[in-house]
Amino acid sequence: MDITKLLTTDNCLSLIYSKTRETNTRFVLPTIFNIVLGLDSARIKRESGTPVFFVSLVDYGIVMHKIMLLLKKAKTSIKENQLRFSTSPLELSSDSNVDKFINHAKEMNFSNGLILLNTLNSAHKVNGRSTSSTQIVKSLPKIKRNLLLIQKELSCAISMVLTTEKINQELLDLIDVAIEVSSTGHQITKGDKTPTKIFQIA
Repeated sequence: MDITKLLTTDNCLSLIYSKTRETNTRFVLPTIFNIVLGLDSARIKRESGTPVFFVSLVDYGIVMHKIMLLLKKAKTSIKENQLRFSTSPLELSSDSNVDKFINHAKEMNFSNGLILLNTLNSAHKVNGRSTSSTQIVKSLPKIKRNLLLIQKELSCAISMVLTTEKINQELLDLIDVAIEVSSTGHQITKGDKTPTKIFQIA
């Protein structure tokens, strides 16, 4: 199963989750790198790259540093319009904030690509603090409505990164594809299929 193709399918809503931010980062950044460059999971060139809008609400400096290292290792570069970054706050339970985000993305001429939200914990805050998946579930109807609005307005797929000790079934029911990442590998759940571990993370 090619993860890069899976995440960029039209209007796909996906969730990448693990117990630590570090484990998520080790999986997410190479995957995004492949998507932008049009490589499959084996890093074989298959098609032109897919534009990615990286909404970095945490660890922006670390993310940028690791992306620079990946580019240097691959001896390549990325066109400016293929990988966009935003560190502006995004609050998925706030209609006005989501409207601002959509307008911001349109001003950057982003559409028909993948939005990567890093992290879902930081895109839903209570009293100014990042939340757990249990707290996120309490606002799920509004979050779902705003995610669908973003997809409609920008014609895009959305992938959200979540750090959690335990995943909630209500959250899994919201999305199309879930990827659970661990230090030894990852497994994918799509629809009613049994999760299947497909490779080890180096």
